[in-house]
Amino acid sequence: MSKQDVVKASWVIHISHTLTLAQQQIWNVLLAYAYDNLATQDVHHLDIRILFTYVGKTRNVHYLKKTLKSLYETETYNIISKGLPDASRTAAAGKQTGERHLFNLLEYAVIKDGYCKYSFSPDLIPQLIEPVCYAKINLLTQAAFASKYPLILYELCVDYCGIERTPAFTIDRLKQYFGIAPGEYEEFKHFNYKIIKKAVAEVTKLSELEITAHYSTKKGCNTIYFTIKKKRSSAVDIAKLAQRVTNRPGLMQVERCPFKQLKEYDVAEKYDVPEKESDTSQIALNKMHKQYLERRLKEELNTLNNDQEMMLKISYEKWMAKHKFSFTLTGSDMLYRELFLTQILLCPQERLFEKWLKRQKR
Repeated sequence: MSKQDVVKASWVIHISHTLTLAQQQIWNVLLAYAYDNLATQDVHHLDIRILFTYVGKTRNVHYLKKTLKSLYETETYNIISKGLPDASRTAAAGKQTGERHLFNLLEYAVIKDGYCKYSFSPDLIPQLIEPVCYAKINLLTQAAFASKYPLILYELCVDYCGIERTPAFTIDRLKQYFGIAPGEYEEFKHFNYKIIKKAVAEVTKLSELEITAHYSTKKGCNTIYFTIKKKRSSAVDIAKLAQRVTNRPGLMQVERCPFKQLKEYDVAEKYDVPEKESDTSQIALNKMHKQYLERRLKEELNTLNNDQEMMLKISYEKWMAKHKFSFTLTGSDMLYRELFLTQILLCPQERLFEKWLKRQKR
């Protein structure tokens, strides 16, 4: 069964991020597929093809083994103890150094016969099961990021999306949060340009969030915080996009089969079955893309008001009439409607499979 989101306790989101991008992505996938059984099962098993599908960077099993090993050998600690009950703070996993509660993200992990066998640290499991505060991290979105810093910022902002802003960080504390080693980016302008601005731009481009960094100086102490908004399609944007799609060249000479009619609109990239049906990874990618489109369409449709919905309905009817599409196959009306909404509400980097896949593999 495929997973789209991982329920991640806030306390585990806000840690010292010394992990690589692949380590963070893999841990999120392991948690997602173990989450339903955390309370009843100590050891979990996951097909490594699923890990490769979600991470998408390599098919090297040796690299995967090395990445997993680092997850149970590297200690981390909390920077923001959001969501951890007060009674549990002193009993936090592992050793303690001042305010640091050191713990390992995994107890162990091994790969054998195409499966990853793994378990979480026993003292960490109570914090993962039905957490007081949590965020739902989308696994497809996390796979789109090219470096670890956008993923760190994305998870931070998803967790604080409800109040539309993050806590304020001093520059040194934000560096610590991003896992910047002492001595790196000593000049703020370099840290701001190479880490903060690039992470903000990538999260805003690739996720459902719009992130803005705010800088302030108070009593000589520079602080940074981020405001968060969910993307919304305005009525003006919908009108412009609907007009553009409706005015595309007609398909008068094309055969009446909906799938042939819609070739111009990139349906092939969305729905074609791979030539080799045995290529399970390709089939899984196609399925992931379809799930991604369905999720994004639901998100965008939920933001529309009555006037915008009516505008979409009218534009859809005009679009159908202009191109003389006909419902020659069972379910073709649903296909047309989904295609139209995808063209209107989603950007090309999301809706076209080749562009979406290229973004996953960057």
